Amino acid sequence: MMGVEYIEKTKTLIGTRRKELIDKETGEIIEVDQITKKVYGQKNF
Repeated sequence: MMGVEYIEKTKTLIGTRRKELIDKETGEIIEVDQITKKVYGQKNF
């Protein structure tokens, strides 16, 4: 599941996604939130 939010004031797109990582050594399942942020209108983009 992925959620995307656009903030018009700062021209920023923020995407969040929950991922499950599995430690191969211990078999432990770790849940993490991956956050992607893109800012539009800058020279680097």
